[in-house]
Amino acid sequence: MAQPLFTSPQQGLQTSKWLWVGFGTLTFVLVVSVLVILVDLRSLAARLNEMGTARSRSTAARELEISILGFTLDVHRYLETGDERFRRSATDEADRIDRARADYERLATTDRHRGLAARFSASWVESRRLGERLMDSRAPQRPVQNRDPQHPVQDFARLDDLRVQLGDLLDDEVQREAEEEYRVRSQAAFREAENAIRLALVLLVVGAGIAIVTSGSVGRGVANAARALHVQREL
Repeated sequence: MAQPLFTSPQQGLQTSKWLWVGFGTLTFVLVVSVLVILVDLRSLAARLNEMGTARSRSTAARELEISILGFTLDVHRYLETGDERFRRSATDEADRIDRARADYERLATTDRHRGLAARFSASWVESRRLGERLMDSRAPQRPVQNRDPQHPVQDFARLDDLRVQLGDLLDDEVQREAEEEYRVRSQAAFREAENAIRLALVLLVVGAGIAIVTSGSVGRGVANAARALHVQREL
């Protein structure tokens, strides 16, 4: 008749206990690891989304600056030549600026962003209205000397001043703020990614250690039972 592997109930219970403790601990570590890594990944995804928003604001600022320069140049060209192509181009640039401005306002997530957007909008609205008024005063295909005297040189100087103000605002504040935020967010994202990797490695080592300890304990229990069984057979 086959002999039982464990010579006493206590030995069987001891080995069973180690099995339950070991595999239960491994399961717990696995569940905790997955939850922690998921939290880190969600946080990392949020950082990456913030990085994308900051980069989009920076891109929008560059496009706005280029379009504002184009609008001002087209207004001057129309005033000099009366060519309707330049007026249509100025209108297209103005519409493009309005769309980019709406995109920037949509991307504004803080009071600082909204304040910059409000300052830009105020200056741009004045610039567009002034440019359109100047173009309305210009008779098409007439010499530049025939422009409406109601709009003196100060209006043209004001249009150029507004272009400079808007360019400085976009360069010195909007774009610089967006690039700085992108830099800060990217550093935070890299730190979180490194922390997630380190945590995963630690949990891997802990899990491997638990597995080794459990396997050793179970192995010793089985070996002891086998030796005890061998001794009994010899008797």
